[in-house]
Amino acid sequence: MNANTTPSSRPTRPVTRVEIADLVEHLFDGRYIHRNDLLDTAERAHARAAIQVALTTLPDRAYLRLGDLWHDLPSIPIDDD
Repeated sequence: MNANTTPSSRPTRPVTRVEIADLVEHLFDGRYIHRNDLLDTAERAHARAAIQVALTTLPDRAYLRLGDLWHDLPSIPIDDD
């Protein structure tokens, strides 16, 4: 089984920047947002596991703008097209 399959062998859709942005963009209101805030938001929103895993790869730091996340998540595509 690889990273794109589930135990039932169904392919999973990749996490995208659009999907992450839809989940956390409301947090960025001019104050620094810590990685833990992003993780808490994903958990409270019951985000799919793949998003939560992607967010756990962020370094333990704070972000001022949503766009700052992409520096630390360069392999996440913008969308799934």
